[in-house]
Amino acid sequence: MFGDIKEPAFDPVGRSFSSKDRKATTKYLKAVDKHLKANTVLKRIRKLLSSADPDHMEAEKLDREMTQACAHGEKQCRRRRLDYWSIEIHQVKRNLSVWCQFRARRKKPHLTSTALIARTKDLGLNLSESMSLMEIEEQITLLRTAVKKIHKESAERRDDMLLQLANFADDLDDKTKANAIRQMRRGEKKTRVYRQMNFQRGRYNKGGGITRLQVPVSWPTKDEYDESDS
Repeated sequence: MFGDIKEPAFDPVGRSFSSKDRKATTKYLKAVDKHLKANTVLKRIRKLLSSADPDHMEAEKLDREMTQACAHGEKQCRRRRLDYWSIEIHQVKRNLSVWCQFRARRKKPHLTSTALIARTKDLGLNLSESMSLMEIEEQITLLRTAVKKIHKESAERRDDMLLQLANFADDLDDKTKANAIRQMRRGEKKTRVYRQMNFQRGRYNKGGGITRLQVPVSWPTKDEYDESDS
């Protein structure tokens, strides 16, 4: 709970980027390769392998150089924030994509937007050939602001969405689905709490974080606690 001063053998948080992120992975590999070449690590490895005499000191130095190269590459990539999916973020991102496509077409006079306008009419997007680029840019700016706000509040919005879906399933008398959604909601809340506690423990290892726990007197006792209310 309160952490310790020992260096963990394995970092459970992992790297600051996902291997599925093509841009971040490319940036990481290029930075690692550049660092290794700058310190002639590959040449030193070949020399060490071709030598008949073991050189333990050089092997240790090469190990440190490769570790530093990985750390250097990781620093070049921004840590991806975990955002929860919701219907609202899906709709806003979809609308943003449509407006960006519309802007790209309007910038090319030889392209028409008739088909795009027809396909998006049912989505409630009021695209029009008479709109100026300034009006389109204003819509894109508003949607990007909305996306940032939703990402910032993704956990709360996701929690509200799951609660609404569970209540809707109750209204349809689908108890199995309602219980499954509520169980998913509780699991995600526990995961968020664990991540926050794990982060604070990591800060303690580096000179900060959790030093004490304060439990409110108003909290329910074990006998009074009802997990279905959470």
